[in-house]
Amino acid sequence: MTRNLKLFGALVLAGGLMAAFSDSGSSALAAIDSEVSISISADAAKTAVALAQATGDTTQTIRPRIMAAQAITIAQTEEAVTIASAPADGLVTTGSWTKKKRVSKGTWSIVREDGGLFVELDADFRTRGAPDLKLFLSPFSAAEVNKNNALEGAHLISLLDSNKGAQRYVIPDIENLDGYRSIIIHCEDYTVLWSAADL
Repeated sequence: MTRNLKLFGALVLAGGLMAAFSDSGSSALAAIDSEVSISISADAAKTAVALAQATGDTTQTIRPRIMAAQAITIAQTEEAVTIASAPADGLVTTGSWTKKKRVSKGTWSIVREDGGLFVELDADFRTRGAPDLKLFLSPFSAAEVNKNNALEGAHLISLLDSNKGAQRYVIPDIENLDGYRSIIIHCEDYTVLWSAADL
């Protein structure tokens, strides 16, 4: 029984064991997402089979175990890869505003929480009040963006709740800032670009 348990544990850790029954001396390779691979030598696999046979198991008996172990190993490795590639929560970027038509004071930040992105304006935020002031992400830099291209390829974050004070907005429908170079405050009704900042 002890040998059987040791054998099965070895099979789970080894992964890619379907090639264990090959007569060749080549290594078995199990590729996961074309990036993660585990290999074992054919000689080691034959030794494992010999141990199984010595305890009364046959290759037909342990083959399902190998298949199950391989499936478990692949699933666990894929899960680990997914977790490792997920962006971490915390500060993504921060900065201060550059005047375009109007001065905006205070610091802004973009943070990630639970997989989502949020814009935070600090308590010192101040800008001139106007109707329809909105926050956008822009594919243009703060120097390049102007009233004429402000909405070109822009991603709406939110209408500003207030022209002063601490505020927080979810950035909808995106998971990262790829393709965007600045954050802007824009008066859409009157086509006036208030302020901008590079991401």
